[in-house]
Amino acid sequence: MKSWFFNTFPDYKKLPKSGKFMAWLTFVQGVTWVVLAGVLGVQGLINNMAWSVLFGVLIFVLGVLALSAAWNAFKYRAVGFKRMTYVYIPCILQIAFASDVFSFVFYIDSVLKLSFSLTINKLTVGVNFAAILFIVLAGRNYRHLKMVSQNTDKNVEPLEQGQETQP
Repeated sequence: MKSWFFNTFPDYKKLPKSGKFMAWLTFVQGVTWVVLAGVLGVQGLINNMAWSVLFGVLIFVLGVLALSAAWNAFKYRAVGFKRMTYVYIPCILQIAFASDVFSFVFYIDSVLKLSFSLTINKLTVGVNFAAILFIVLAGRNYRHLKMVSQNTDKNVEPLEQGQETQP
């Protein structure tokens, strides 16, 4: 298994520690969301609840985005870390409202969460600081990989037409 991983992702070792952490965290996040989407979809179909199926589709799309981001991060591609920002943005806010007649709750959990909430009357607003930290780490790794790729591109001289490379 280990040799398969390093054969599939040979540049994984080049990632900084925070990049490896973010890649694995996002992979686990994607698997969690895809499984949750399956459960929501099946429950929605069994109980004939269209909103559950629609929410399951949304979670599935986020899960696939997270898996795509992790795959690209494992491949040492900057685009993976750029996609991670899109994965964790919906996890920042948590909103809940409850009255005697109506209640509304919106939050998308991340696998790691550090949130603080403020409740005034019947409205609760929370902020997931872990998601903010993940966005910052993804941005730093994105900039790092972009800088590395730009420096690598500058060191490579273009071949003239008809010129061959030496073995």
